[in-house]
Amino acid sequence: MYFREDYGVIIPDLQSGYYFFKNKQKVSDPKDVTELSKSSSWNFITAVYDSEKHILYCFELDT
Repeated sequence: MYFREDYGVIIPDLQSGYYFFKNKQKVSDPKDVTELSKSSSWNFITAVYDSEKHILYCFELDT
């Protein structure tokens, strides 16, 4: 579950679905999440698809 204090629950716990992640910084593999922890800033796009409710959640963070 992804939670933000000013918005509440943004992505609920999913039982069935898909996800996408892309690091927008120059890295060897933009789909590798481990590269993100080595960076001084976070610039990424992520999406989660709930296949039971047919809802797509999309987020972009650029710090």
